[in-house]
Amino acid sequence: MKKIILPALVFTGSYLFTNAQIKKDAILLGGQVSFYSAKNTGTPTPPDSKNNGAALNLSLGKAVNENTVAGVYAGYGKNKAENYYNGSTYYTSTTSNYSAGLFYRKYKNFTKNCYFFGEINGGFSGYKQSTENVQPSSNKSVYTQNGIQLGITPGLSYQIYKKLQLEILIPSVAGISYASTKSTNQTTTIKGSIFQLSTSLNASLLNNVALGFKFVL
Repeated sequence: MKKIILPALVFTGSYLFTNAQIKKDAILLGGQVSFYSAKNTGTPTPPDSKNNGAALNLSLGKAVNENTVAGVYAGYGKNKAENYYNGSTYYTSTTSNYSAGLFYRKYKNFTKNCYFFGEINGGFSGYKQSTENVQPSSNKSVYTQNGIQLGITPGLSYQIYKKLQLEILIPSVAGISYASTKSTNQTTTIKGSIFQLSTSLNASLLNNVALGFKFVL
């Protein structure tokens, strides 16, 4: 399997003092763009399996007080997996997801150029997956999930240069969500709902760490 992963490209703007203070009324504009591609060669059949995806996340915030930022966020992602095997049949699936909501972030300095932050975010999210069996028989199904969510995201930020900061965070280390679901195939339609409490505080915590950069404009 060959994997090509282009890590997140993070574009974030803010007006900061040299000691990493965020001035009141400053505007923070940020985002992430990520791509993923993988290919598995069949030997000699079935045909090659492929997995390609991309995601875009944007945020816009304003410092309502020094070191306190409130704002909005939005995101969209799409992925396509072709000729994958689930144990009984080969399938192709296309998934898409979106999110939009509000966030509130508080920063706290513990050295001159390094600070801890905690963020509360909440809003709407949606997910759709369309699957089509390829072999041995053809069958199409669609699964959708739409709901609301609330999460907590902690992190650390370090000012490498005057206009560049390194950010390490754990997205949604704890959260709560509710969603309605719908699953449809050629013969049936099933509706339901999901209520979930989640946390990343376990042995795999380090697997959920994200890395980003903040550019000071």
